[in-house]
Amino acid sequence: MKKIVLKFFIVVILSMLIISLINPIVFAQTNYNQVEIPATQTRKNGINNFPDSYKTLLQKLVNKTGHSNWKFVALYTDIDWNELVSQESTHLKNTLIKNDANNYPDSWYCSCNQEGDSEYYCASKDIISYYLDPRNFLTEITIFQFLDLSNNIKASVANIEKLVDGTFLDGESNGIRYAQMIYDAAEASGESAYSLVIKIFQELGRNNQGNMPYVVSGKDEKYPNVYNFYNYGAKDGDNNIELALEYAYNAGWTTPYKAIVEGAKLVSSNYLSQGQNTKYTYKFDVIGNSFDKLYKNQYMTNIQDPNNQANMLYEAYSSNGLLNNDLTFIIPVYKNMPTYVKLPSNETGNLYYVSSNYTSVFLRNGPGGAGSGYINLAALLKDTVVSVLQTGINEWAKVRYNGIVGYMSEDYLTPVNTKKDTYKVPSVTELPFTDVDADNWYYNSVKYCYDNGLIMGTTDTTFSPNTNVTRGNLVTILYRMEGYPKVEGTVSFPDVKQSDYYYDAVKWAEKTGVVHGYETGKFGPNNNISREQLATILNNYAKYKRKDTSARTDLTRFTDNAKISSYAKEAISWAVASKVMSGKKEGTLADPQGRATRAEAAAMIQNYCSYIGR
Repeated sequence: MKKIVLKFFIVVILSMLIISLINPIVFAQTNYNQVEIPATQTRKNGINNFPDSYKTLLQKLVNKTGHSNWKFVALYTDIDWNELVSQESTHLKNTLIKNDANNYPDSWYCSCNQEGDSEYYCASKDIISYYLDPRNFLTEITIFQFLDLSNNIKASVANIEKLVDGTFLDGESNGIRYAQMIYDAAEASGESAYSLVIKIFQELGRNNQGNMPYVVSGKDEKYPNVYNFYNYGAKDGDNNIELALEYAYNAGWTTPYKAIVEGAKLVSSNYLSQGQNTKYTYKFDVIGNSFDKLYKNQYMTNIQDPNNQANMLYEAYSSNGLLNNDLTFIIPVYKNMPTYVKLPSNETGNLYYVSSNYTSVFLRNGPGGAGSGYINLAALLKDTVVSVLQTGINEWAKVRYNGIVGYMSEDYLTPVNTKKDTYKVPSVTELPFTDVDADNWYYNSVKYCYDNGLIMGTTDTTFSPNTNVTRGNLVTILYRMEGYPKVEGTVSFPDVKQSDYYYDAVKWAEKTGVVHGYETGKFGPNNNISREQLATILNNYAKYKRKDTSARTDLTRFTDNAKISSYAKEAISWAVASKVMSGKKEGTLADPQGRATRAEAAAMIQNYCSYIGR
């Protein structure tokens, strides 16, 4: 009986093993809550929206380059990292070039040894993981694979001419310059002209002027006068050109103008309009709210394509003087990401990686660069992992790589991340202000005042939380709290005119005694208000509203209590006791003479409404 049971379990286990080999791993998740977090200024242009490992690299990028104008949008994909790698590791879904000019290690290629397009072989899971990890490409050049490709920076025809100068796109057809065609294509498709040019170069090469690639030459015998600038419809294999021309023929692309403009519109409708608006997401389809919308819509199989196009995009923006523009980069974040994913390595010990914009950095036989007499032992690619044996050798480090011990400049070495990130989507603000984030201490107060019509923005999109509050601002806020009551008479202050936005508010404040003028007879509507003045005015307002203002607290709790003016002591004591006002530095400072900001005013107004009542 035991033998029969044992055989039964062996059969079941073998059956399960066979099934698991036939079918790929199936993950339980079917729906995805994908969120893009806006890149607001108070979150360091979006840097603080990212997990720590991203944040460190992005801040290093900005500090090193000075690109404080760049904005970084965190795309929380809700995709598990292991699911992503599993789905992208399907044979021939990602390929890598293999020839004499690109002598990559065997570990970069899948053991299946399958060839897709000519000289492109199935990539290994390790190298796929490397190119999937956005953190490996947060340098000044490689980050351009995350550039928002929408046509938000208009490239002039002259800019495009500069970009295509000396190439096969430097010319015209049927009296129209190719640069003009590309400009029109950008306008029609919504995709950046620079992106379109780079896409054409990536697909067709960068032939010299007059040397048209065959697929756009119009000279094919089977499909004469047919053009396909984006290689749309082509697939890996020997007949890719014929497939591309057949597609163009069926699409009616019988002139270069049609092929460039209509092709751009088609590509944009299939990718850009689907949310795949970066070179990275053109390659890796990670945009979608359900499993059936993921991993399928990929523009190319070449695993290095986004990185290659990033280099060309950077050159395009750099040569046209656009690096200081407000560029936006949309960078994916995945759940359960490993601490780091660098180039395949067996190194152990004190691990660092080669951090550089360059394709490689030299490992030398001594701690010195060019002219030092030391020779190169190897050229290590960006993100190669090394074991650091010693540092501080005249700004050089002694390292080990693949059994070779040599020296490398410390400028190009960065310790690998060892802290695992937590996948936590930051709160998205419900306010229209780009300078107020959901995790600001004053967010709820600003939202309360804005939702209740008490404090408006300084513009449609800014609140200016750190701007000082003036006397004119404050009486206007209180006047709104009163519901804009009608007050007879005129204002007695010579510095308040009927055309001023605060005129009616000042008239109300004067008549009710909530805010008094100065001994000079003026009101000083543009004078900034201090924290003690704000507390005093709110105390006056509470008395006017016949609220209970008897609450008091011991002001000696504040280390700076001696700085409180005698006229304001009663008001501050009441405000603190009533929770209208709180101290700074964990309640140890009253900061009575400090200028009250709009954020502080919003907080005290909300507290007043909550604890005292309107």
